[in-house]
Amino acid sequence: MNETPDHHEVTWAADDETLLRVAVDALAPRGVAASPVVRVEWAGSVSYAVRLSSTQGPIPAPPQDVRVEGIPAAGVFMRGPTKPTPLQWMDRLPVDRQVVLLEALEATPHGRLFSRRLLAAQEIDPEHPQTVQGVGMLREAGVLTDEEVAALLAP
Repeated sequence: MNETPDHHEVTWAADDETLLRVAVDALAPRGVAASPVVRVEWAGSVSYAVRLSSTQGPIPAPPQDVRVEGIPAAGVFMRGPTKPTPLQWMDRLPVDRQVVLLEALEATPHGRLFSRRLLAAQEIDPEHPQTVQGVGMLREAGVLTDEEVAALLAP
C-alpha cells in the first residue's frame, strides 16, 4: 500500500477474476481509478490483480475473498501487458485498411465471431493459433496483403 495525505494506492488480488472485476466496478462511483486486471501466475497457481488509486480519500477495504497484496503483486502488475491491446493491434494497419478489414469480417459468420473475440480480448497474442488462423482466413479471402499479415502477426 502506498499512501500520502492526498494520494492512495493499493493492489487488490483474488483467485476469481469475475469477483475481482465486480469489486473494482463497485469503486468507480467513489472516484477510485483502476488499472486493467492482469493474470498473475506464481508457483503453479493463478490469481488476478488490479492496481487501484485515489486522490479522493482512502480506498475502502476489499470485500470478502478479495485480498490486499503487497509490493510484489504491484511490481508484477506495473510491468503492464506484454501483448498489444485490440486497439494497438488494429492500429498496426492504417485506418482505411481497418475499415476494409472490419467490413470483411462482418460479411461471414466466422468473420463476425473472430471480430467479436478480438473486441472482447484484453490483449491480442499474435502467435496464438486462433489469431494466426483468423488472419490467415482474411489473407486467403484477399482482404489482407502479405505485408499486412506480417504486421498483424509480428510479436
